[in-house]
Amino acid sequence: MKSHLFQLLLVLLALTLPTIGTYYFGSNGMYECHDSIMSPVRLYHLGEALKLGIVMPNWLPTLASGFGSPIFLFSWFLPYYLGVPLHMLGLSLLDATKVLFLLSWLASGVAIYLLARRLTSHWSALAAVGFYLLAPFHLNATFTRCSLGESWALVLVPLIFFFLLSKTRRAFFLAVLSLSALALTHNLDFIFTLGLLGLWAIFSPDRKRVIVVALFSLGLSCFFWLPALAEQSYLHYPYLVKGTFLHQFPTLSALFNSPWQYGPPLPEDQIHSLSFQLGKIHWLIIATIPLILWRVRKKVVVFLAGALGLSIFLQLKISLPVWDAIQAMQIIVFPWRLQLVTIFAVALLAAFLVNILPRQKIFLLIFLALLLIANRNHFYLPLGDYGADSYIAHLDHDGSSWGEYLPLWVPLGQPREKAALVPEFFQADKAMAVTVDRYYFPGWRGYLDGKEIVLWPSEGKITFWLPPGQHRLTLVFGQTPIRQLTTLISAVFALCLIGLWAKKSRPLAR
Repeated sequence: MKSHLFQLLLVLLALTLPTIGTYYFGSNGMYECHDSIMSPVRLYHLGEALKLGIVMPNWLPTLASGFGSPIFLFSWFLPYYLGVPLHMLGLSLLDATKVLFLLSWLASGVAIYLLARRLTSHWSALAAVGFYLLAPFHLNATFTRCSLGESWALVLVPLIFFFLLSKTRRAFFLAVLSLSALALTHNLDFIFTLGLLGLWAIFSPDRKRVIVVALFSLGLSCFFWLPALAEQSYLHYPYLVKGTFLHQFPTLSALFNSPWQYGPPLPEDQIHSLSFQLGKIHWLIIATIPLILWRVRKKVVVFLAGALGLSIFLQLKISLPVWDAIQAMQIIVFPWRLQLVTIFAVALLAAFLVNILPRQKIFLLIFLALLLIANRNHFYLPLGDYGADSYIAHLDHDGSSWGEYLPLWVPLGQPREKAALVPEFFQADKAMAVTVDRYYFPGWRGYLDGKEIVLWPSEGKITFWLPPGQHRLTLVFGQTPIRQLTTLISAVFALCLIGLWAKKSRPLAR
């Protein structure tokens, strides 16, 4: 067992070393990528909210130059809770973000190893680690797009299936908690995983267990995902991304080979776009699927082959009739992000392939060498200088790419001055409309002298009617009916889960 652990650490080290130099050193210790400034910004403002005693920050009061933002009502946030303690321990915002990416990279390797080891052998599982970590999609998520949520989703997806395949009572609860955590870690990958679980339920001998885990997780995370769906029309987001999916289908040739670039995802302009390739060595595994199906007569292999084929099909424009028929799928926006499912399946199929080959150690070394060679040009990380914490703290940033998480009433593209503090007392000689430097959003409640007043937006800011005389204003960001209802539903599911845990151990649904 100790030798297996040492070998796993050795493989993780070998797959991490190519990036570790530019990852930690260089200009201000950070590399240039799509969301390189977004994560430190969100991390800083979450920390500020926690200092104010806001444990679940539905409203980040210091974001967007102090005008505030409801971003965490709609966008994933759980990984940032891991970063706040790192920052409190003395790491800079950039270093804390960097450590989160590194931890996710290593943890995803461990997670896929655990799952592959349960299905195959030790040496085969090490091969799965190589194919999972050195998948171009994984490299893009961590080092090109810098999607912290997706990097941690790549940890949780294998863990969910690892716990599902375990028959213990504890594993059932861990599967529920892992899937619930995924809902708060990355919105889209949660949707993909639910679809993957739906497909697995067809093949799994423990179908009831899969369904119960999914239902409990949906209930526990209901407080987040249901209001996010119901209230997204109050944001710029749905209007900015409408129809975007039509331009996010890579070609089949791009999945085979496309230039390794650091630009935005532009499938129709491969000269400047990030790469959509699945990986040359990964295609080698895909080509051996008939052999694997023939030699390994297990339902899990059929499931993986089906998930792989379906995920590739849905990434191609040939699947457009499906997207048109099931319009709810268009919320995904970026069909190529289904590559998370693709690389998950390929990594596990690679483990099954190595498991049926003679001299597994030799084939493991061959595959790892081929993966490193095939990705030799993918380890360069352009360095950037984003300044110290003080620069990030005072940056006029709303935590999004295009202002998509700003309230709909806020005009886009206008520079913001630092928001003024909202006065506690107001004096008026005559009745007048007053606007304060806080963005309006459903959930805000205003009180004058303890009596609730009507609020409305004016150029996106909170506005209210002030009668003559001196008055005391209190503004509170609270719940809307849908948020109250879903919080109650999540609390009920949490109590049910605690009740199940408290019962004496007995076999669960199988």
